[in-house]
Amino acid sequence: MHDSQSTVDACSKGITLEEMVLQSDPGGMLERKLQWLFPSDADREQARESLAELISGVEGKRVALAAFKLAGSDLGELRRCVDAARIDYRDILAWAEYPRQMRLGASAPAAEQEAARREDAAEYQRWLGVN
Repeated sequence: MHDSQSTVDACSKGITLEEMVLQSDPGGMLERKLQWLFPSDADREQARESLAELISGVEGKRVALAAFKLAGSDLGELRRCVDAARIDYRDILAWAEYPRQMRLGASAPAAEQEAARREDAAEYQRWLGVN
């Protein structure tokens, strides 16, 4: 599963969370998350329909994964995430990938921001199932 030391090592080498996500086969991951979150064929198809526009957009698969992380298996919440992403997809990315940093805000002390960045990266890697 997840090796927290590899996340710390990656962060200390300056690898961004975005790079970690993109290096970890987001296309295959998207389908695995879809299968896991929506075991019913009907729900899975509704989720695919909701995500179709996102996937073809800027950073589509990454945004779709972020929407899954925020919505879980709630189709209504997934639609709300998709609607929010239509306005500004960066909001979905920020809240899914950097929740602690978003709560801290830019005026937090540098040490707190760094700790939040590491914790956010580790959490997201665990959620993705990245080793």
